Order: sequence, then structure tokens, then C-alpha cells
Amino acid sequence: REYTRRLGLALGVVGLMNVQYAIKEGVVYVLEVNPRASRTVPFVSKATGVPLAKIATQVMAGQTLEELGFTEEPKPPGVFIKEAVLPFNRLPPADAILGPEMKSTGEVMGAARGFGEAFAKAEWSAGQHLPFDGGTLLITVNDNDKGPVVKIARDYARLGFRLMATRGTAQALAQAGLEVETVLKASEGSPNIVDLVHDGQIDLILNTPLGRVGFTDGRQIRVAATARGAPLITTLSGAAAAVRAIRAVREERVTVRSLQDYHGIKVRREPAKQALSAPAIIRRRRKEPIMEHKIKKAVLAYSGGLDTSVIVPWLRENYGCEVVAFCSNLGQGDGELEGLREKALASGASQVYVEDMREEFITQYIFPTLQAGAIYERKYLLGTSFARPLIAKRQVEIAELEGADAVAHGCTGKGNDQVRFELTFKALNPKLKVIAPWREWDIRSREDALTYAKAHNVPVAATEKKIYSRDRNLWHLSHEGGILEDPWEEPEPDMYLLTVSPEDAPDEPEYVEIEFVQGVPKKVNGVAQGPISLMARLNELGARHGIGRIDMVENRLVGMKSRGVYETPGGTLLYTAHRELESLCLDRETLHYKDRVALRYAEMVYYGQWFTPLKEALDAFVQATQRNVTGVVRLKLYKGNCISVGRKAPHTLYREDYASFGQMDVYDQRDAEGFINLFGLPQKVKALVDIEGYGQSEYRAPDYSKFKRD
Repeated sequence: REYTRRLGLALGVVGLMNVQYAIKEGVVYVLEVNPRASRTVPFVSKATGVPLAKIATQVMAGQTLEELGFTEEPKPPGVFIKEAVLPFNRLPPADAILGPEMKSTGEVMGAARGFGEAFAKAEWSAGQHLPFDGGTLLITVNDNDKGPVVKIARDYARLGFRLMATRGTAQALAQAGLEVETVLKASEGSPNIVDLVHDGQIDLILNTPLGRVGFTDGRQIRVAATARGAPLITTLSGAAAAVRAIRAVREERVTVRSLQDYHGIKVRREPAKQALSAPAIIRRRRKEPIMEHKIKKAVLAYSGGLDTSVIVPWLRENYGCEVVAFCSNLGQGDGELEGLREKALASGASQVYVEDMREEFITQYIFPTLQAGAIYERKYLLGTSFARPLIAKRQVEIAELEGADAVAHGCTGKGNDQVRFELTFKALNPKLKVIAPWREWDIRSREDALTYAKAHNVPVAATEKKIYSRDRNLWHLSHEGGILEDPWEEPEPDMYLLTVSPEDAPDEPEYVEIEFVQGVPKKVNGVAQGPISLMARLNELGARHGIGRIDMVENRLVGMKSRGVYETPGGTLLYTAHRELESLCLDRETLHYKDRVALRYAEMVYYGQWFTPLKEALDAFVQATQRNVTGVVRLKLYKGNCISVGRKAPHTLYREDYASFGQMDVYDQRDAEGFINLFGLPQKVKALVDIEGYGQSEYRAPDYSKFKRD
């Protein structure tokens, strides 16, 4: 402001003045000063609501600003961003980088209350389509930018972007703790970054060249991006702005308002059309159809939540089909099932199935996984994973019963559940058309879904923004999202819904005995119970003592990492007890091999490969190992700890008289010498060969690789 005022006074400008500044390392440079109008004038006029050209004309004609009542600097009623429309894509192989001369063929403006939304609108208008759904971000920056780019890259990673970078940039990001893939420069071999851009594997590019070498290396990337139409950013500030735009589009509705609305000017207009979400605006511009296949009837996996509730009218509207809603009761709680049938019908479903599948869930899915000892990545007890194949199996059966030609689910395109559902569909009836609305529709946020629900008269009880994404059944309760997306943040105490905090658990321990028959739990504290009541009882005991809380970062099947917090109180008791009983009943070789099988079994359950030949074969092996796993285990429950303190079994392989250090008849300690001689024979033979050839055993020789010169 001060420099502009001084220039205007020094040049004696009356009217408009155009100034081009450049700032580097705190020094302000003046590129040009012209006493004339420019394309900035109408932009500022629209942003402020002040007709600057008209006022300038009146001033040039002799009137003063005081006479015109224009004495205070106007303040824009929001954020207004001017973006250049650049013609690089029309002049291939042009290099999309700016020099001191302006190369734009026009300018556009994005207006909004916040910066992110305004920047997103400006980019859309200029033809730059940012990847709002995520994807792969390629980063290659100059040495000066390697430090500052870390924060920007971390912001993109938190939005779910996969990071790729050239070697130097990748090293800087990896040292900062970011997960990044290293790619070759064009001069380093193939496949390289240019190949990836040409193949359409890159969704967003950040390239900041510096110097002759960096400019030349980056040129091939920028030319490829222009030819492919991949979004390209050449400054860190632009990359930071794009992050804010992507986050705004994901979290907020993008509104369409006139300039008169911003400035409070009342005009006569036609009734406003229904507001569109940002992705809907893009889709409308590109004229992309949603429906490609004619469907007569679809069976939807229905939960009664916001997402599946709006899927019902969406399927009818976009596929013109009849919708049958199916909900399985897996122990998610009576509150989630109350009024569900009426809600589905009110949403437009022609038929509703609500089926109690808790016993089948326990006996055919939970118990076999328990017997296998399957735990995914050392912690996760697979509560959501083995529920999906059961739901999908019954969904296929209902589709066949109803004569439907499609099945639908409400899983997002980034998670594991879509795979679990659809692998089951393929295994049981591959002829059914699969509809996954989250991979097709324009809805991208909870607010979008609420607006759609209101427009289609879908009854929705809750309107507040959900903090966590949860999945509950009688085995566990999972939590994702919110502050959990930062793996450094500790979960909030009130997030947990099943278990008490270990600090608040009883000060006295409680003992519980669980009895198994061939690996299947049958009794709790000597009382025989059915599967449902047994799980309810163990959940109650475990939850009371703060047992079963798991906080982990896991590798999703789709390739990204995610953080989840799980509450599995009763399941933790069962896994602990079953493992202890197997330590009595299984021989060493079977137990060790079964541990290896458990890892693969857990992967198959997590990946949704329930109905596969290998899973069937592994089940046969596991069942063979469980023939003698019968007995009782006593657990001590205390402030988050589940401690095994006793175990007994009629088919135990543990014999106190064998294990005793006293005198015994069945084991002669002198026999150990012959056993050790045979067991150690390979080591002995190798050492003799080494001594004969080198004078000493290889393991006696110094490791010269560890010596350092003084």
C-alpha cells in the first residue's frame, strides 16, 4: 500500500494506475508502473462492490474522492481469488511455467466465505481439476524447498494421498517420518516419472524448478503433465492452497451465489435451483452419466444410517429399479434396529428384511476364526472383517429369493469392506450386478447426504456431524476418524462406549473360568450357555475391568495405512483362554505350524477371502487340531489385564512327573547327550570343515567389517 501511494504521488497519477511488483528475500521490486486500467480493475470492483472505473473517470473529469463519497478503503465481504487461464494445453509441447511475461488468455474469479472454497472455485473455472477424491501426488522440488515441503506433504498424506517423489525429495520426506515411494527421474532409467505421468498414474504434480539443471529436468515432467491434462503446481504456496481447497470441498458444501448476494444488493431473479456439491458441478460440466446398466431390482445391505438411507432413493432415481433393503442383526444393539423397517419403507424400499443372524455369526464365523488363532497384524481380532462375508452371503440368498439382478452396498471406495462384500458376491453369484454408490455418486460429505435426504423426504434422525466412524456387533466396537487420524493423538476418554477405563476399573481382581469342548467355548464359571448369552456374559466381564482396548495403525488391503481403535472385551478373554488351553493340548510341531497358519488365516479373513478353496483347506487343518482342545482355563481380570492363572484338560500333554526336576523313570537325563550330539551334528561338521580349511571356525573369526580406522 505504502509503495503504491508513493508511486502514485510521485507520478502525479489522476485516475487508475497499474503496478506489477515482485518480492524476493524481503526486497520489493517494481517491474512496471502504468497510469492506466488493467484486468485487475474489474476483479477488484467485483470483489468490493465498488465501480472503480466509473469513479476513476469522474476523478479524471475533475471531481474529488470526497465529493464522490469514496474516502475509505472498501473491504471485500469474503475471499475473492483471481486465477489466470493459461493456454499451455493448446500449444503442446509447451512448458507450463511462467516467466516475467504474462501468458494468460483470460482470468477467472473464485468467490466464497473461506479461502479453500474460493480457491477451489477459481481452479475449476480455470480448467484445473484438482483430485478432490485423493490419489497419487508426485513431488519433485528444488533443494531450497525440501524443508518447507515436508509440512505440505504431510497435509496431503493426511487427506489420504499416496506420496511419490524423486530421490532427493523422497529422502527429505522419509527423514521427516512420511511414507513415500521413490521414483526415477527421466534421465535415470525407466519406468520414470514421465512414464508414470503419461500412463495416467499421477493425479497431482508438485514441481518447483530452480536453476538451469532443475529447470531442464522439470521441463519433461511439465510437458507430460500438460499433454496428459494432469493438474500441475509449480510453487509451494500453490500446493498449500490446493490442500485447503481439497479439504474445503470434502468437508463443506460448495455454494453458488451471485455477486449481488455478497454485497447485499437485492435483484429480481428466478427461483434458486437446488445447490450442487462441488463434485456434482464438475460432473455436470463434464456431462458424465451415472447410470450405465438397466437394473430391475436391487438388494441393498441396509443399516438405517444416513448413507444407506439415501442410497435407497438414489438407486431408484439413478437406476430406475425396485430396492429391497436387508439388515442383519449381528448384535449392534437394539437402538440401531428400532424403527428400521419403517424407516426403510419410508425411504422408498419395496421390501425390508431384518434377520437375527447372531448365532450363525458366532458359531460359523467367530468361533472358527478363534479356533484358528487368527489375529491380523498382531492386534486386530477381526470383528468387522468376518461380519461382512456373512452379510453378503445372506444378501445374495435374498437376491435369488426375490429374483433381483443386482446387489448394492454403502462401502466407500477407500476401505476394506467394499472388497469383502464384492469378493463374496463373486464367489456365490458372479452374475449379479454390483452397485457401489460411493464410487459413482456426487455425494462427498455428510452435509451433501443430509441435503439429499431432505430433498427426497428420507427420515434422518441425526443432523450433527459425526466425530467417529464406528462399527459395532456382539464381538467388538471399532472407532475411526476424528482425532484418531493423527497417530500421535491419544483417544479421548469419552470415545470408548463398551469398556471402562482401566484406571476406573475395580480395585479388586475378578476370576473367571471358561470351558471349551474341541476348541469351542461352552461354559462360563461352570454354567453352560448358548453362544449369544456366552458372548454377552464375557463382554460384560471384560468391559467391567477395562479389558480389550486395542489402538493400532493397520495396513488396509487397498494399500494405505489407517488407524483404528477397537474394543473387544469378551473376544480378548476367549483368545487368551483358547491360546492357553492349546499350550496344554497341542504338540510342539502342530502348535508351531498352526501359528504360521494363523497368520495366513488372519490375512484371508481381513482381505475378505472367506469363500475360497484355500480358506476351506485351512479350516480343515484347524478343525483337525481342535479334536483334543477340551478343558478349562482360569483367568484373572484386573485393570485392563487378562492374565491366565490356571488351565486343565483331560487330554493334556503336560505331565508333572515328566517336567519335574526330581528322579523319574520315564526320562533318563543321560539320554540327552546322544540327542544333543545328533541335533548338533550339522554345526559340528561345518566347524570341522572351517578348521581344516582356515584354521578356525567361521564364527570364531573376527568381523573385520565392524573395525574402524583410528
